[in-house]
Amino acid sequence: WGKIYKDLASETGTAGQEASSTPLPSYANDLLDSLKYRLLWKPMVLASRIQKKLSPASKSVTVWGEIVDGPYGGGSQILKAVMEELRRRGVTVYNISINDSDGHIINSAFFDLEKALSVVRSSTKKPHVIHRIDGPICLYRGKDRHLDEQISNFNRDVATVTAFQCVYSWAESLKLGFEAVNPMIIRNASDPAFFYKEPKPLPLAGRKIRIISSSWSTNMIKGFSVYEYMDKNLDFSRFEYRFVGRSPIEFKNIQRVDALPSKELGEQLQGADIFVTASKNDPASNSVVEAIRSISFRSAVN
Repeated sequence: WGKIYKDLASETGTAGQEASSTPLPSYANDLLDSLKYRLLWKPMVLASRIQKKLSPASKSVTVWGEIVDGPYGGGSQILKAVMEELRRRGVTVYNISINDSDGHIINSAFFDLEKALSVVRSSTKKPHVIHRIDGPICLYRGKDRHLDEQISNFNRDVATVTAFQCVYSWAESLKLGFEAVNPMIIRNASDPAFFYKEPKPLPLAGRKIRIISSSWSTNMIKGFSVYEYMDKNLDFSRFEYRFVGRSPIEFKNIQRVDALPSKELGEQLQGADIFVTASKNDPASNSVVEAIRSISFRSAVN
């Protein structure tokens, strides 16, 4: 495990991190050994893999997962990007539909599972099914282990390929005994049209240092105890702190801005000097990925 982890670290940019010493199931070594040959770098790869399975004469994909216009959770944002890319490639895309599609992209399990299973099993096209998974949920929520078990069972019943969004999610799922169907890594990415670094650093002379954090979830594990501490103890004569998104805490000094669409969020990030996240056990967080693209300095809980 340690040797394979170091090999992966050199490819995934995580060199220097300590390898996990937690014993893994017997099948884990084979899966981990193959992982370095299965790394895929952008969520648009979902579109590519589905399209390769479709016949030229008939291209249709059903996407299973909640799609919400405007700011929302990371799953919705990724699915919207994948659907847009598929349509750009001339594929007919449905969302949670009974249409007999050539392929299916299924995000986690927060929808009518029985409906999805029925549609896939009754199809006459033998569709290719990519099941996208993050988590484990019980780690970043601190509860709901039963949802991870539900996702595992659904994956076994319906998937032809499992797309984990990061090495962490895949490895931690293995530790829980979740043996996914044909696993691979398709990493999260942000939209370069909105999230990018300004060519020149912002001058610091004559102004406060600008700190920013962002979150859609109000779960305390997302780092809110740390943000609350900073709100009470940061030297606000030197620092300006803006929090974008929803919060269970009423800040006194940190300026909270409601959740923003991608374009406006990108502008907020580009105007900051430092991004801080205190979220724990967070698998490839969209907010972190967006900040990495937009800000030169980031700080995170180890």
